[in-house]
Amino acid sequence: MSIDPYFNSDLRKFLEEHRVTTKQGHNVSMTGMGAHKGSWYIPDEEYLKFLDLLNEYLFIDEFRPNNFVEQRKPDAIAPLLIDLDFKYNGEKNLQRTFTEKNINDFISEIIKVLVEYFHIKDYASLRFFVTLRPQPYIDTKNKNIDEKIKDGVHIECPDFSIGNEHYNFLRNKLIESKALETSFQDTQYTNKPEKVFDKAVANNLGWFFYGESKPDTPPYMLEYVLRYVPKTGKINKDLPSLYSSRKLMEILSIRYSLNKPISINDAYKEEFELAFQKAKNPIVASEIIQPSTKDLTGILPVLVDSFNSIVITEDEIALAKRLVLECLSGERAEDYNAWMRVGWCLYNISKELDMFDTWMKFSEKSSKSAGNNIEALRRDWTRGTMRRVNGSMEIRMGSLKMWSREDNYAKYCEIMDGDIISFITKTAITFRGGTHYHVASMIYKLFPDIYKCAVDGRSIDWYIFQNHVWNSMPNGLLIKTRITDEIAHKVDTARHSLKPPADNDPEYENKYKSYTENMMKLLKLQENLYNATFKESVMKEAVQLFYDQEFTKQINQNPYKLGCANGILNLREPVFNEEGKPICYKPTLSPGVAEDYVSLRVGQKGSLSPIDYVPYDPSDPRQIEINDFFKKLFPAPDLREYVLTLCAGCLEGANKEQCFYIMTGSGGNGKSKFVELMCSIMGQYSGSLSTTALTRKRPDSGAANPDIISVKGCRFIETKEPDEGEPLNSARMKQFSGEDLVEARALFKDQESFKITGKIFMSCNRLPPVHSMDGGTWRRIRVIPFDSRFVDPNEFPVDEESHVYPRDPMLDEKLVSWRVPFFSLLVHLYETKYCTDRIKVPAVVMQACDSYKGNFDSFGKFHKSRIRKIAGWDEPPNINDIWKAYRNWHTEENPTGKKLSQNELKIRLNEIYQTPVDGKTYKHIRLFFSDEEIEEYEKEKTGGTY
Repeated sequence: MSIDPYFNSDLRKFLEEHRVTTKQGHNVSMTGMGAHKGSWYIPDEEYLKFLDLLNEYLFIDEFRPNNFVEQRKPDAIAPLLIDLDFKYNGEKNLQRTFTEKNINDFISEIIKVLVEYFHIKDYASLRFFVTLRPQPYIDTKNKNIDEKIKDGVHIECPDFSIGNEHYNFLRNKLIESKALETSFQDTQYTNKPEKVFDKAVANNLGWFFYGESKPDTPPYMLEYVLRYVPKTGKINKDLPSLYSSRKLMEILSIRYSLNKPISINDAYKEEFELAFQKAKNPIVASEIIQPSTKDLTGILPVLVDSFNSIVITEDEIALAKRLVLECLSGERAEDYNAWMRVGWCLYNISKELDMFDTWMKFSEKSSKSAGNNIEALRRDWTRGTMRRVNGSMEIRMGSLKMWSREDNYAKYCEIMDGDIISFITKTAITFRGGTHYHVASMIYKLFPDIYKCAVDGRSIDWYIFQNHVWNSMPNGLLIKTRITDEIAHKVDTARHSLKPPADNDPEYENKYKSYTENMMKLLKLQENLYNATFKESVMKEAVQLFYDQEFTKQINQNPYKLGCANGILNLREPVFNEEGKPICYKPTLSPGVAEDYVSLRVGQKGSLSPIDYVPYDPSDPRQIEINDFFKKLFPAPDLREYVLTLCAGCLEGANKEQCFYIMTGSGGNGKSKFVELMCSIMGQYSGSLSTTALTRKRPDSGAANPDIISVKGCRFIETKEPDEGEPLNSARMKQFSGEDLVEARALFKDQESFKITGKIFMSCNRLPPVHSMDGGTWRRIRVIPFDSRFVDPNEFPVDEESHVYPRDPMLDEKLVSWRVPFFSLLVHLYETKYCTDRIKVPAVVMQACDSYKGNFDSFGKFHKSRIRKIAGWDEPPNINDIWKAYRNWHTEENPTGKKLSQNELKIRLNEIYQTPVDGKTYKHIRLFFSDEEIEEYEKEKTGGTY
């Protein structure tokens, strides 16, 4: 007897720790029906981990749904959820009667109501996710023959949330306008529109997680996404491939990370209020459960700014005002975006109106300040609705200090020196020479924006912000050097700032005694700064000041930013219009700030130094060389464009296509040089993944696996060919290429969970076996053929028409010289191709994939050899007949690929012909038991010639 895989899963272990009962007064996050009944509460800070486990269970391990239902939060606010429940006459066949056009027409009706009655003009876009079951099904519980067959449509818009009363108002408007009847006319449903458009959604009901379903019923799965842009009124279609199952679980959640609620247009507020008052069954708000201490732990990190300053002191606010008014240049006030960044910086430091007044005083440095509408600016400041600029929400004191150093270094040093020397003097006198903690505080006051500390259970890691990026700093050595040099120098300056009393001072003796005591305290402090033991204790205290619990989570997590030798390249820098709304995106190089959280650089790899970003110049002679190289590497234009666009997509820290790329071809065809070129460009953003990570089973939980942790943050990942005959582990391949969370641990480090966000390329001469034939596996695999050959002309003939080219003895030197222009080309293609057209997969790649699958798909070969689809065939075979024929065929042919079990054979048949009504008999197909039978059939079919 088989054991339910749920009982041994990590998902069950996690949920058992979060099981609750409603009698305990808990807010419930989810409930279970079917075999796994219960209630669970999962706080927000653990919700992503739960979704990772659920995604692994349903989509990576591909176990059957557990019938888990996600519940709303206590305020009942949720995304827009629409459940269309169609019923049909029981004598109808199980074929879907409505089409994509019917659904699109209904979504258009929804948009019409939203545009007229709700505030949506400020949204950049609204996405409508359409999910369907595989096909209609028979409702065995319904005795009414007119409603015996069911089908449905789920539509969800997660880009805003909506309350129950607003949802009812929207639904009523759609019912009144007969949106359903108009959109789905002639589709033969038998229930009334009011019953089709499920009102129960507004009654605080739960919603199945993506991939979950009712017992013995297929789940709703993503069919497509419509995207409506309010500004233009256009409706576009997103490809489902843009959304992984893991992303969909998070995006379509009805309680996690919800967007702001939608509101009624002013013109219809009175109508809305009247409708609400007239409702016979007003919505009763659920009891709001006060968050526990455990809940708050997930909220607090969000409030911590990039320098761990939850509370800004009065001294820091006063310092910010001085820096703005005394250090920042008039040029910064003249440039509109720079001026707005200063405003946002002050707003993020303190939202008080006196900080607004400081901004207005700074504005007076510009000749344009007379045109400012101060009342409107003050109103926007109070509401927090100032015009957004790039990075506006992250700019704080660290950026202000950087700007001050850039604009007026001498004045900045004067202000900061006065501040720190005053602090040193006060500390040394008050605390008899200064404690370890106070010396650490001196360092923090001097350098709050260039050092960070990350702590795990096994080590303390220090980082320094230098040359645009964060760099590792072993043991904090540079800080120790600064304690001896700069801090000691500041203490000496503080000591010399003390003045003895005048000789004629009536209190000379007391003041001179105090003077000498204070001098001795400063001397004692200065002496301690040269003591190694004292400095080690200072470093221990500094850990708590420079510790940033979010640092390791944020570093290199922005998928659009790349560290370069000459700055930070933002691949998608927004270009704003006069209203402060982004109208387009373009790659832009900036000097880089600490808040960019970048520690990697392109081009930096081994002995290779990082490279600059230079805008693309098609007239550069090296571009001609690069183009010639790729023309020889990929003679077919569509394949060449595909690979180059794919390379451009590697600049982005995401694998949106969720594909696994296999580069195949005999030796000497340029695969290794292609990989070498890409690694030399991507630098620290490239990595190598051990082949065993893709062929072996998952390592034991908690075991060190440095080969996997080494590709964290990488965007181009190469791996080698497995040993001959060793198959790919399709579950691992799907996990790594699907942007799902993986767990790994470096040597002597704690376990980490992270997403592999790079595109993975495997180089091989022979395609490795793949035993899994499910759609999820082959949807990901892309085979890139390298058909050219590069030979020594002294040993082999050259034939460029057959794509045999002479080997270039200077290629290695050229690859190095191409690094900057090729990087420029990739950025250009990212902007003009990858972001606009996405990737067009050429026929030659798909043909290679189909051939690859066919080589290892024993079912596909059997199906082609022994089965034909014939409508109305009067001797339909059952599963036992087909199983017998398959076994005999497999014995005779001995094909490559895994031999299927009877259950696996049934699953593959159901994928093509759907599940039989009686569970075993496959109507409309004819089964042949020998090659002779199929040859005779084909001969008759073609009129006697074969």
